[in-house]
Order: sequence, then C-alpha cells, then structure tokens
Amino acid sequence: MSVVLQCFDFAEIRRIRTNLEYKGQLLQLVGENSWNESATDYDWLMSRAGLAQVAKVADGLGPWLPQIYEQTSASNDLEVPAWVAIARQHGLTIHPYTYRQDALPDNLSGRSLIHYLQHTLKADGLFTDQVPAVKARLSHSAAD
Repeated sequence: MSVVLQCFDFAEIRRIRTNLEYKGQLLQLVGENSWNESATDYDWLMSRAGLAQVAKVADGLGPWLPQIYEQTSASNDLEVPAWVAIARQHGLTIHPYTYRQDALPDNLSGRSLIHYLQHTLKADGLFTDQVPAVKARLSHSAAD
C-alpha cells in the first residue's frame, strides 16, 4: 500500500519531513494566495527558488488544475507552464487536483483535459473523487 501525505502549508511540509522525520511521500499542495489557505506564498513557492526549497523536503506538487496549463490566445491549445520543467528538474512529481466532470475548467472537455494531463503534461497522478470517469477517460485517451 502506498501513502501520500499532502498539505497546503509549506512550513508544515518542512516540519513533517525534518522534525517528524517522515519517510513516506510528501506532496506540497499549491493553492492561490487569495484563498488564504495557509501562510504559504504560492507565487514564491512556484518560483525557481521556491521549487528548489520544496524539492528539499517534498516529493511532488499538487497544483490546482487551472495552474497546470496555459491556453494560447491564438487557439484553444494547451501549453505546459514553465514552472513544470523547473519542478521536474528538481525531481518533483506532479499530481493536479481535482478532476471532476461537473467542474471542468472553462472550454475543456473531460476527454481533452485527460489527454493533456496524460500525454502533454505527463502528470504522475491525479486527484479525483470520480474514479470510474477518470479510468474510462484514461483508457480512451491511451487509445488516441
């Protein structure tokens, strides 16, 4: 069995790894500063310096779905944000949250989002509470 501990607060992620000496997988969740989810500055966290610090204590990132793509103005094509390459250079995995068929990002179908996550972003995992829908989309996307 695999256990992944996740938290929005970077100070808590660091405390869990260093003070509590947790050896399992730690995932730094990434929110928006406007949510006031924690004292963590998510803009800093996603910077080159912030990602380097995250990589010292966490195994991966759990960004909010709208944070993992950029839409080009000329088309509806999705592009991977620059921070993803930096995170991967530091060995961080990417596990976006939360896939829900009833709350998809604007202008995206479930099929196109799963295809992007699997083939373009190459996400390492995905948070969802709709497992059958994701499994069906993954099976269909793999055939594309």
